[in-house]
Amino acid sequence: MKRYTVLLICFLLMFVLLFSEEVKGSEPVLSSARWEDDVRIGDKDSVNEVVFDMAFGGGNFFVAFKNTESGTDFCTVSISTEVGRTWTEIGFMGPGIVDIDAAVFQNYFYVVYAIGNKALIRRFNTSNGSWDLTYGTDTVTSSGFNIREIAFASTQDFSPPTRLYCFVIREDNSLEYHYSSEDVETWSTLGVVSVNADRGLDACCNEGYSSEYVWCSYIGTNDSVYIGSVGAIWNSYGPLTDVSYSIGGMSVTSIGAYRDTVMVLYPYSGGEFAFYIRSCASYDGGNSWSYEGTLFGPNATTWGVSAITARKGDGFGTVITCYNYGLYRYRDYPAGAWSDTVHFTDDLVKPQVKPAIERIATECYGMVYVDYPTMGAWFDINHWPEPGVEENAPSGKEVSILDATPSVFSSRTSIEYILPTQQNISLDVYDLLGNHIINLVSGQVPAGKNSTVWDGKDDSGKPVSSGMYFCVLKANDKRSKVTKITLIK
Repeated sequence: MKRYTVLLICFLLMFVLLFSEEVKGSEPVLSSARWEDDVRIGDKDSVNEVVFDMAFGGGNFFVAFKNTESGTDFCTVSISTEVGRTWTEIGFMGPGIVDIDAAVFQNYFYVVYAIGNKALIRRFNTSNGSWDLTYGTDTVTSSGFNIREIAFASTQDFSPPTRLYCFVIREDNSLEYHYSSEDVETWSTLGVVSVNADRGLDACCNEGYSSEYVWCSYIGTNDSVYIGSVGAIWNSYGPLTDVSYSIGGMSVTSIGAYRDTVMVLYPYSGGEFAFYIRSCASYDGGNSWSYEGTLFGPNATTWGVSAITARKGDGFGTVITCYNYGLYRYRDYPAGAWSDTVHFTDDLVKPQVKPAIERIATECYGMVYVDYPTMGAWFDINHWPEPGVEENAPSGKEVSILDATPSVFSSRTSIEYILPTQQNISLDVYDLLGNHIINLVSGQVPAGKNSTVWDGKDDSGKPVSSGMYFCVLKANDKRSKVTKITLIK
């Protein structure tokens, strides 16, 4: 009898262990790799929304976040002129902000925020972060229904840039679409493009595609994913029954696009202890959609959010905050296997707050997330970009002086250098991230004082954005002198 009792107890213990493991769910398979040390953005706590973008060319980073102070929500804007290593607060809006989004367009970082039934906008100069007082605070839209969510998309990656696009979900479940003039002085309204929009709004531009400039995604009142695109006309896709799901709460979607490839990430609940991040994609500009599978999960948590970017055609970079982790995965464009999951954050994360991700340079991504329990905003990067220039490069005897006059300019600057002997030199301009902009001089140059002029254009003759640049002079194949210059338009 005792023998059967022992067997029964062992069976019950095995059942409990198996059940508890099923309840616990699958832990994330994490790479041993870690990213750089996380950098705190400002000193404000209780952050509940973050937005991140960068000005290509100048290289400055911008973050806007919504934070709660004494029960009221405000918006704080910060700039980094050192590739995310340090941050400076440049703007503060509120009170009573419901939702925010932001994007770089031409020479400004535009921040859009909802207060009541209005979508308001401010802009900050991308070269120094100053608030454009002349532009002031503009109104994108105003109606009889309060705004629930707002999303922004910029065509700054297009050549030439065209417009800013703004989507809003109102309390009557209407989805509205607005777009700016090229100089962002006036806004036009297409009108209501959906009447069943509920939550999870996101938007992105579609660099390199001639017909669909901007995409948006959201969750409908029927708990299904919907997608819209803006080209010559508005196009709507959904409900996408192959990715439909039923999950309550303030779920979010994230959308990324490059040319003919569009990918949407969305949450999926398979039960109380089975949570997923799944994806849906189109490879023909939206004509057909397919379920791509599970990007993350199942996991023993009841929440998780994701963000995706497909900028510059380098592939799809994703970040997921789930189960106290900040996770990163990558996939080639247009298709391919996802990389291993990398746990990049140094601290616990707030999984309910959607993170932000941007492509910084080739194979280089930056993230902004909110930690737990402080709920402060943090920046992380997989590796600091190698700019190919050194501020304290050895001078040797190859070059005596390298200087730019003026060092801060709007149209042209004269770059002067003195050589002790005739030498083979190259004089080049790089941006803050190390991207090569233009070669100014190449070949044999006589001894003595020499000069050349840079007019603020790249090798193809296109004007570059405002920001900080490096003049790098190499003599006899050795880096000899580096000087900083700042272009302001």
